[in-house]
Amino acid sequence: MNFTFKDSDKFDSVQKGWSWMNVDNHTVCLVTEPGTCGNDRRQPYRATYVVFDNQTQTASVTASNWTWEAALPKWHMRINTAGLLNMTATADAADDSTLEKRIDQTASLDLTQTFNANFANVSAGDLTASVDCTDCSTRGTLNLDFDVSFDLFADPALSGTASITPSGVGANIELGLTVSAELTSELSADITIADVALPGGVDILGVAKIGPQFVVAASAGIDSVTAATTISFGVAIDITDDSVATVDFTDSTNNAFSGWTPTFTTIGPNLDASVSISGSVGPEIRIEIDAEIVGKGLSAGLKLVAPEFTLDASAQGTPEGGICGDDNAQLGIEFEVNLAAELDAFGGIAAASDLSGVFTLLSTATPIFSTCVTLAGTAASAVGSLTQTADGVGAFGGVVGSIPAASAAP
Repeated sequence: MNFTFKDSDKFDSVQKGWSWMNVDNHTVCLVTEPGTCGNDRRQPYRATYVVFDNQTQTASVTASNWTWEAALPKWHMRINTAGLLNMTATADAADDSTLEKRIDQTASLDLTQTFNANFANVSAGDLTASVDCTDCSTRGTLNLDFDVSFDLFADPALSGTASITPSGVGANIELGLTVSAELTSELSADITIADVALPGGVDILGVAKIGPQFVVAASAGIDSVTAATTISFGVAIDITDDSVATVDFTDSTNNAFSGWTPTFTTIGPNLDASVSISGSVGPEIRIEIDAEIVGKGLSAGLKLVAPEFTLDASAQGTPEGGICGDDNAQLGIEFEVNLAAELDAFGGIAAASDLSGVFTLLSTATPIFSTCVTLAGTAASAVGSLTQTADGVGAFGGVVGSIPAASAAP
């Protein structure tokens, strides 16, 4: 590697400083900019010897390719997808460094996804049954703050934290069940609905890369249905923007969170026949964020098992009337849906798919619907159609109370 200097004073200064590498066991790390020496990214070199030509004011350095891992036995790096303010307070107060950011841009992780899909479908003779996610989507953005240090001579060598903060984050889960006849055996399925890369993230060529992945899995189980029916119900969940979860890569006792208490709005239920039904449906939403920083694999993310619904609808009929508190109604349906939700955070020195340790941000169970719907017709006929829908009738709503769980060691 040849360096030619136009200024003689600078060349003299370089000779005094760089001659240090000609001493045995002395090594200098030189980092080239992208587009130099045939590289398309920053590349470290291990410089071990230098020769100076006073006539041409050239320094000729003997150097070889070096990996970042070998070149940097000790480092500290902070990457925030929301961007960092110049001269942040992370530096020591006595440090008068004038280093500033050379890149100022956001790389927030966009969670806007729609994953409508069929959860389960079965056909046997004249019977068909299906469970569908008719309006299932996520919205908002996540920001991730990696603060990571490495010291080859420390134990552990790699340490740090990842903090996750939401902005406008929420999810809609509206489910539909259609059955063409009586269902006498259980309907169940487990599928992966979506597994896609999310826009956003950070890629510092050769130094660090943060890539988010969005994974949705679902399970559906319907125990029994006594008649042909179509039912739809659901919930919209929103997370406050002041929530934050911090995962320590090496010491789970330092895991911390605040907020993450969601508000929810009920959707439905809507029914179109006299029916008895029981079962559960639960989409699992995982936001996986894998990072590679100076060759070290790290990950962090959220797993939202939200919501897992349990539903129980039973038809009622009596010639005396009084169904749903209506003296004239002989037919009706009592409909109840409960929500169980758990929101976990995870992080560690491994790929997200290989991590087993999580700590729970939210664990809750709450009623969503408890309503009674009258049907037209008489108890003797035991058939009819709805005279009113259950939209907003007897539904619960508001803030889900959280039950914090103890931290689990990763």
